[in-house]
Amino acid sequence: MKAIFLPGKWRDIILLVLMGAIVGFTLFGENGLTRLRELRRQRDELLLEIRTLKEYNSELAREVKLLQHDDRYLERIAREELGLTGPNEIVFRFSRMLPPAAEKSKAKAGLKLPRSH
Repeated sequence: MKAIFLPGKWRDIILLVLMGAIVGFTLFGENGLTRLRELRRQRDELLLEIRTLKEYNSELAREVKLLQHDDRYLERIAREELGLTGPNEIVFRFSRMLPPAAEKSKAKAGLKLPRSH
């Protein structure tokens, strides 16, 4: 077999085109560096989300444990979130009222005061 040699000019052009194609596929191909960079960014986002969800899961597990085993915590949640009261308890609700001096100074400043009932 005889080796086929191209003249120097054509050989250089063909080598340049082949190297350009290899570099192009390496950078921008389906599995190129651009894709690798995107996959790493997605991985970092997912790792952050996993860490956040693990922390939230730990908080929920702690609250479940408290609700199951801590009667004082359960009572506090029932009172605060559900508005429940114990036997023979009366709930008094007060509207926020300003002292008379504060009402006068706000009135002088032209501020609207909340009406007290």
